[in-house]
Amino acid sequence: MSWKRPGMFWNSILRWTKRIDRTGKLWLLVLSLLLIVPMICIGCRRNATGSPEMAGEEDTEYGDFTFDNRTIEAARLDLIHIMGTYKDIYQGADKGESSNVVLEDKVIQDIQEKLAESGLTVYTSVPYQNMLGGDKMDQFLDQCKKKIPGSQTIYKVHYDGGLSREEYRFDGKEMQLFSIISSWDAAPAPVISQMDEYDLSEWYYSGKGYFGYQLDVPEPPEVSEIIDGSVLIRILPLDQKYISYSRKYLLPIGYAGNNLLSSDWDADHMENLDYNGLFDSFYRIEYGRQYSLSQEGKNTSVSFQAESTVANGVSKKDFERLMTRYLPVSRDQIREYAAYDSKSKTYPWEELYCMNYSPTSFGTSLPEVVDVRENSDWTLTLTIDAVCDHVLCDDHLITSELTVRINDKQEIRCLANHVISGKENIPEYQYRINSRIPCQTE
Repeated sequence: MSWKRPGMFWNSILRWTKRIDRTGKLWLLVLSLLLIVPMICIGCRRNATGSPEMAGEEDTEYGDFTFDNRTIEAARLDLIHIMGTYKDIYQGADKGESSNVVLEDKVIQDIQEKLAESGLTVYTSVPYQNMLGGDKMDQFLDQCKKKIPGSQTIYKVHYDGGLSREEYRFDGKEMQLFSIISSWDAAPAPVISQMDEYDLSEWYYSGKGYFGYQLDVPEPPEVSEIIDGSVLIRILPLDQKYISYSRKYLLPIGYAGNNLLSSDWDADHMENLDYNGLFDSFYRIEYGRQYSLSQEGKNTSVSFQAESTVANGVSKKDFERLMTRYLPVSRDQIREYAAYDSKSKTYPWEELYCMNYSPTSFGTSLPEVVDVRENSDWTLTLTIDAVCDHVLCDDHLITSELTVRINDKQEIRCLANHVISGKENIPEYQYRINSRIPCQTE
């Protein structure tokens, strides 16, 4: 996401940290890093909010298209009106006790469907949630590829219940974007929080149906920090079966803090997996919630019957049970390959934070199933693309094949993984526990 579109960038970071962090340590890390980077919209051609042009009669011209004050005002009123059509959904939603509202995925989906009923093209911040009405945007982009001028407006529902109106205009050579971002105040009433106009320095429409582009932002030495102006939006829908596999089995794993999907391994080569980093991923699949330890090292997660633990440690029984359930590995192999303390009979475990994880664009990528192959031994091979929606802006940063077995209860067991393309895009892996404790015979 772009610094020129801070709402979209922060939603990307929020979405990632929401998936892998519940205690705030990782969020604190990301926040501290981002505070170093300039948060002003210095890449904008013109920030319409509060700019002198907003109060005057001067027009902003882009080729054959003009964004004048009448156009801007009409777009602003349009956005406020549309927000009013789903005010009842927003008011009735559980907003929690935090001052920063984060709506549940189901509520976001309800808002999207409500807007789509009016014929609007709408997408959301929810992982794997297909765009509704995307055929209009698909047709527009196909025409753009043929150098045919046109325009198309789409809307994005944010996790706070706010809405973005994104109007793309193509004059046959160049593409521009006029963006308005809105939110709800305490009343609640819709308020405009940002209006901007952008040039797209480059753009593409992939065969997978992803619209990727780079906003025209200043580069060093004009600025001291590198500004990310990349955006990636899925236009064409993903198969619902692929969405189900991705959301249920891959989203809890991801690419941050473990190397299950980004390394080559099978039943005969299990030594390089980061078992200590994988524990909380398998825990999320098993229980549907984040694993955590209290300050005293005691397990505080609901419905997890743990044995007594020590600070930063998981009991041998609980750790090995999850590993052997989800991987073709024995208990003896786990004690050999993982960091294990035979004295306390625990496996060290830490949440991701600045001392054991350096955030990367690859780590925030979304694993997306793009094909499923049924094998003769009743296993499935999932073809997975790592979709990076900011900085690198790539809809297949790496592609891997994960072989799994799914039983009648829809429980998964991972059997092997092979990276078939993009290995050069995988950063050197950083193990969650810095030093593995050698296996000690009990």
